[in-house]
Amino acid sequence: MFSKFSNQSRQGIAPRPNPKSIPKPKIDNTLSYRGRRLDNDSLRLIEIQPAAHESDPVVGKLVEVTFGSRPKFEALSYTWGTEKANVPIILNGFPFEVGKNLLDALLFLRRQIMSGKACQLFWIDAICINQSDLKEKSRQLLIMDQIYFRASTVVVWLGSKYAEYQRGMKSDERNKPEKLLPKGGNSTQQNMVRHLLTDPYWDRLWILQEIGRAMKLRVCLGNESYSWDDFMNLVAMYSSDRTTGPLKLDKLLRQEKYAGSCTLKRLIQDHREAKCAEPRDKVYGLVKLALDAGEFPIDYSKSIDEVWKDTMEFMNKWDPFKEKSQMVSFGALLKSLLMANHSGLPSQLSKEHEKADASPGYITRVGPSPNNAVPRSGEATERRVVTQRPGPTATSHRQISTRLASVIRGK
Repeated sequence: MFSKFSNQSRQGIAPRPNPKSIPKPKIDNTLSYRGRRLDNDSLRLIEIQPAAHESDPVVGKLVEVTFGSRPKFEALSYTWGTEKANVPIILNGFPFEVGKNLLDALLFLRRQIMSGKACQLFWIDAICINQSDLKEKSRQLLIMDQIYFRASTVVVWLGSKYAEYQRGMKSDERNKPEKLLPKGGNSTQQNMVRHLLTDPYWDRLWILQEIGRAMKLRVCLGNESYSWDDFMNLVAMYSSDRTTGPLKLDKLLRQEKYAGSCTLKRLIQDHREAKCAEPRDKVYGLVKLALDAGEFPIDYSKSIDEVWKDTMEFMNKWDPFKEKSQMVSFGALLKSLLMANHSGLPSQLSKEHEKADASPGYITRVGPSPNNAVPRSGEATERRVVTQRPGPTATSHRQISTRLASVIRGK
């Protein structure tokens, strides 16, 4: 007996292909960037367009701006996720693929924009940087600290998965997260906080810079949005552990930022468990957050061995070890962090270098006058305060950071 397809072939009728077996046309994300190369003082922002229906595709337009124009925008802090970016949006009139978590964030932000709760212009790394242009990626990476510092708000997106918890909450739990509800038991809110405390977002190394450099933070999850302080109050209702998760980051990067927790040495030590794909980022990903590392050399062409040597030399010059045993201990820690899936670092620690003859804590270089503080991203990075030891200059760091923020925002 012949099959149906055999009979169709004998009759000269081609069998109908299975729609599921037809490969989708490949989307070229680079089309959205055609004719839109960035210079050294520019960045792209995405203007998220409103929609008539929630189910409408996300549509965005890229806008090129200079730092000197003092653009008003918000920046997104989120996890890319492990899944392949294969969900299309429309960007500059072309299909553009993003990951599922980013699509959920864009839909949430669109709702916020349409209700007047968010700015329409956003900086989002996966969209605003041409990921296929390595030179552009390198340039933008070096000014990323300035992008998060200059954003009017940094939006922390923890995902749409929390909407399920929020649907089961009472209205006072959703609308007043700071309200001290009875502890104990198994409330929906408590279960959500347990999930929040172990969210993979808090494990990412790069969020340290995104949270630490932000002047203002908003935390978004599910269908709700919280100020950073309200979110911390919510978490603190059910946890007092400040050695991990959001409470740890709030303590080290917000509350104690100018009290010694943001030296390069402390950042490497305190956040040794933070995850990143590139081993060099165990150092490079913290340099722009460190208050004492304005002159640290960042060069991804250097070997792991060279990064280790650069870091140890920097420590001996700017933040000397009081005892040799401390140098050995830190060198071993740094080696273990950089050695993840790598080999070739020296088995012997380099000799202790001559310590710099410098008075502790004085400012060796300070920023510009208010009239000259705004123009260029590269200049702004160079003008960051460089200290030799952070302790006695904590007040100076805070004052200059606040002053720069005011000038940049035109206040």
